[in-house]
Amino acid sequence: MSLSVGFWLILVLLLILFSAFFAATEIGMMSLNRYRLRHLVKSNNRQAILVQEQLNHPERLLSSVLIGNTLANILASMAMTFVGQKLYREAGVAIAEIFLTIVILVFAEMAPKTWAALHPEKVAFRFIYPLRILQFLLKPLSFMTTYLSQHFLNFMGVSSAEMGPDKISFDELRAVMNETEGLLPKEHQSMLVRLLDLERAQVEDV
Repeated sequence: MSLSVGFWLILVLLLILFSAFFAATEIGMMSLNRYRLRHLVKSNNRQAILVQEQLNHPERLLSSVLIGNTLANILASMAMTFVGQKLYREAGVAIAEIFLTIVILVFAEMAPKTWAALHPEKVAFRFIYPLRILQFLLKPLSFMTTYLSQHFLNFMGVSSAEMGPDKISFDELRAVMNETEGLLPKEHQSMLVRLLDLERAQVEDV
């Protein structure tokens, strides 16, 4: 018994939601404020700890996200092709693919990624649990792609050991202090900036 067009359209919708989930997760994780995340980890925030574990192994995170996103888009394309062929035969295939391309770009890429970039912490913390479940399901594929990717990078002379911890320079710290307006009283902000400037002060300035 052949499945109805409605079934395939529902399947396409679900796959687009999966694609949007992976797209938002990628941007949300990568856009997080790492220093705030470390503070939350030290506060024993369970979600922050799980997110930090993901970021400690970016190759696994990216592998899972890219595999999930690619599989969702390919399956959605296959299902939409069937719908187009069922409704309008050969001409329907082209119409369906054009329509799906627009839908994926808007609803599975641009919109979720923009949302995640604006609210990275909210996205990362809310999506961490479903991400871990999907990672478990995709583990065989993820392991294989991570293995191949690491060996390719080693062949190209790139090692993951080169990735050091996040550090902040003097000028970056000063910029952070200058941008705390609204978070700190103005006199406290000015005091902190002046403390940083002490290192560059001459004796006669003091």
